[in-house]
Amino acid sequence: MATYTYEEIEHNRQTGRAPCKCCRLGTNVDWPIPKELSAVELRDLAISFSNTIFSNWTQLNAIMKRFELVLQKRWAKKSAKQRIQVLLQAWPGMSQTHRPDFEPFRNMKRRGQPRSTTCNATAQLWPHINQEDLVKGNLLPLYLNSRGRKLPEIFIGRDINDAHLGRGWNADVAEPYAMVFEGQRSPRTYGRIMGRTERLLWKNGNTLNPPLLGILGMEVQSELYRFLHACARIILHDFSDSQMFLAPHQPEPEPPRPDTSTGTWRTVTSYALETPYGLPQRMDIPRMRLLVDSRFQAAEDHLFALREDPGYFLEQLKDWRVHDAKRIDGDTCRPCIWKHIASDMINDAMLNCSNWDRVSACLQKMRPFAVQIHNADKARCRLQPYDEDNWTFLQMMINRLLVRPIDHFEHGLPISPRMRHCYHLPHDDKTCKRHCQVPCSTTWNFKSSLGATAAEMRVDRMSSMLVCPVNSQIHGVKHIVDEMQYMFETDVEAASLVDGWLMERFSDLAVLVDLNYRVGDMLPWQIPTLYDAEDDFAYTDELVEKRFSDGCHSSKVLEGPIDTTFAYPFDRRRSKETVTQIRLAEKNLRTLWSDIDVYPGRYRLRLLYFVARFSKRPFVDTPKTPIWRDSEVAVRTPGPQKLDETAAERVVPLTPISANKRSEFPHDAATKIKEKTRGTADPTTPPMTPPLAQDATTAVKPIALPRRVYKVISTLLPCAATALSNRSELSWDDFVYAFNALGLVPEKLYGSVWIFKPLPEGEGLVDVDRSIQFHEPKEVRRGNKIGTFMVKRLGRRLKRAFGWDGEMFVQE
Repeated sequence: MATYTYEEIEHNRQTGRAPCKCCRLGTNVDWPIPKELSAVELRDLAISFSNTIFSNWTQLNAIMKRFELVLQKRWAKKSAKQRIQVLLQAWPGMSQTHRPDFEPFRNMKRRGQPRSTTCNATAQLWPHINQEDLVKGNLLPLYLNSRGRKLPEIFIGRDINDAHLGRGWNADVAEPYAMVFEGQRSPRTYGRIMGRTERLLWKNGNTLNPPLLGILGMEVQSELYRFLHACARIILHDFSDSQMFLAPHQPEPEPPRPDTSTGTWRTVTSYALETPYGLPQRMDIPRMRLLVDSRFQAAEDHLFALREDPGYFLEQLKDWRVHDAKRIDGDTCRPCIWKHIASDMINDAMLNCSNWDRVSACLQKMRPFAVQIHNADKARCRLQPYDEDNWTFLQMMINRLLVRPIDHFEHGLPISPRMRHCYHLPHDDKTCKRHCQVPCSTTWNFKSSLGATAAEMRVDRMSSMLVCPVNSQIHGVKHIVDEMQYMFETDVEAASLVDGWLMERFSDLAVLVDLNYRVGDMLPWQIPTLYDAEDDFAYTDELVEKRFSDGCHSSKVLEGPIDTTFAYPFDRRRSKETVTQIRLAEKNLRTLWSDIDVYPGRYRLRLLYFVARFSKRPFVDTPKTPIWRDSEVAVRTPGPQKLDETAAERVVPLTPISANKRSEFPHDAATKIKEKTRGTADPTTPPMTPPLAQDATTAVKPIALPRRVYKVISTLLPCAATALSNRSELSWDDFVYAFNALGLVPEKLYGSVWIFKPLPEGEGLVDVDRSIQFHEPKEVRRGNKIGTFMVKRLGRRLKRAFGWDGEMFVQE
């Protein structure tokens, strides 16, 4: 393919050697760079590309207005092999894999190779033109619909941003020329080059493009529209040229619904896969609220669990210990190390909760985006001051929240149990060996020369690109996050190297990057970059950290052995020893938080109301196990209920204690009464009357659930008689299926996060007004079921979020 606006330079021309392809790509050496073009050459190329673009678009638009439904039906009937033949005929040599520009980072080879065998400029400029993606579902009909019915000016910004470029493309402030695409709908004016004077007089400078990027975008679009027009003609091979333009127009069919999900449920990867082929997304504020609200509620539940569940507190404390890079060398004395770890863990939980609460409150105040645009100053491309303040505050909070997950992921991966053997301890050689161009003396060094596997090298490469500011700017942090998510879903070995603690940090990081990407879609609307309250929030966060740190260091609970202090054998059979240990762990946790809650009054400083709300929260939900009695009989978990049980037997479960007490069950209202047939009835003895029915206003009608759904809900939310008994394990597939049947639609987000979104009122078995978010447990990712401890925690979150209990549901 001929190149007009870019060129390819071999690395060995400059240095005389050919290093590893990943090193070349990671340092931004072998990517397309701009050609040196004069003003005359720019104008000639712009005219040529504009004529090609509109010639192919005009023919494609005529085809879509007449034969779009025929195209959709024919493409749906083709097999995968036939689809590939169509794609290769329209684009010979098309890349085979998803995002071929990241292919060198997937197949790691240590031997130096020339650029021609490792890098492909076609894959870097057109990364979404590949066989793996276009063969799936209805992505090609969706691509034809969006490009054939909308003008090219709508997509020029996306086409430029999707190209994976090298150095030299940044616009110079003193650039005398600019290209304009907005509102240009003819070959003569599309991509018109204007001089300095006209550029200064233009109504909005944000809609102008630098000439180098503008001419590159036109070359990309010329090939895209040629390819799409060729695909349409190949599929409609039996129609003549005259029919393409003379046939009558047909009503526009419904847009094709792409089905690119690999499983039963929708995933964020499928959304990311469909985005490049559809229309540019408008600002979706409701979805941003959904993501942020569910994340805030998860952070709130995490903080509650740290206060109320000794087993969860101990598990999180150990996870923080094995991922603590600051104390890996044992620089802190052993009696005090757990105080430092607990301080970091609690500070992180509290600050995450308060910051996500701020973001949620900011999104709740935002008006619909259509209203904001309607009230905006279109001449200057400025929103109203109220809307600008909200967007500025949101961007500031996203940047603040990004700091912690990036730091945790950067320093936690090298010392994580599954990747620790791949790294050296950091040295003071002033050289960063993790593919970063900025010298860093605290970076862990990867042992790539000691026989690391391809999956280990891939995880290290992608994580270093994610946390390094230079590489994030080169490759695009949103593209890196999407590639890492693709790696976790397609490479089982690479996904197994990232444990649950790191996966949670990646999930937070990915959600924040997605929010930041959506805020970036505000262009050309200008958003101020400064906010006066940033220093105020930083000061308040420092007070919060100081308060919890002093509280943890003052508590004597953390001075003893942690495994003994917070050991919580809730899943064992009840005995005197286990009950004593459970009560001791609950008491120690209450004592720890009581010591922490003392410190707000000692400082007398201005703290967040949010912090005070959690600090003064009573332990009403704290589990308090009763004292063991020698006469107590262990309660076993009830078996499955029979389908022909009465309503009273469904409510009161059959246990060894209640098995011999049938007389205590309430009798049915239709109980047969024996009438006296001989003699005279004693007038002093009142006749037997059936029991009165319960008042309809106070009775709560139980919700009937199918058998499979009821089995899941009864395991998560047992009734009061079996609340203290051992929980059974639960399959993750059954868990997701049950929530979908209840009316909470599941969706797989980044990392291990699943979000369950409520259906409109009346469409599900249960009406709820909020979403809920869960992390897929690490046992499930290894192929096992959800453990008993995790089942208990999931049930507690459901009870707190929706107010559900075991007595609300019965089996059909």
